[in-house]
Amino acid sequence: EYSKEEFSDYLLPHIIFNSSKEATVEGSKGVLEYKPDVVRVNCGSYILKFKGADLSVKAPTPDEISISGEIVSFEFITC
Repeated sequence: EYSKEEFSDYLLPHIIFNSSKEATVEGSKGVLEYKPDVVRVNCGSYILKFKGADLSVKAPTPDEISISGEIVSFEFITC
């Protein structure tokens, strides 16, 4: 039997958009970049890049990150 941690680099993150003002990323491995206009989130084999204005980050759990502010776009970047 395999643990979730053994495959976590290959799993896609779960992204929930509550509106254009808030997104929650489950399955994150930390924040790589945090500026008011861009947030990059490490998700193992992927990086999620959020662009916008007045962005802020909260981490309610070790593998979950919430981004709030005016989210204009986001993209998947493969590593």
